[in-house]
Amino acid sequence: MTAHLWAAGQPLSVLIVDDEPTNLTVLETLVRAVVRRRLPQAALSCDRAHSGVEALQLMSRKRYAAVLLDLMMPELDGFGVLATLRERGDRTPIIVVTAVDRSLLARVPLQQVVAILPKPIESERLAAVLLAALEQAALTRP
Repeated sequence: MTAHLWAAGQPLSVLIVDDEPTNLTVLETLVRAVVRRRLPQAALSCDRAHSGVEALQLMSRKRYAAVLLDLMMPELDGFGVLATLRERGDRTPIIVVTAVDRSLLARVPLQQVVAILPKPIESERLAAVLLAALEQAALTRP
């Protein structure tokens, strides 16, 4: 269903948030592969944020179809980003990608995220979750 919701040339913006440059590169490569394979007509742009603060700044200036968010970062962690987005009333689909201990995952507000994916990321699982997030975004965009 998702493929029909993104018309040819329709801008599709994804924000990837992680303080590790290698993780940013890997996640962007996976996102691009999923979109190229499943939504070839979409005009994908991927932005990167190296911290929660940078992510919130980008999100205040641009609307994203989905955000891939690490939890453990300096300055402002993913939990802080989620709390700020909740306060703002921002309903952007969020996919948490993290290597944190499972005990910390209880702090993630599940009603606010599409899914929690453990690192290392399985590409097929990411594909399914990303497509679900993009479908959610397509159905709620103005």
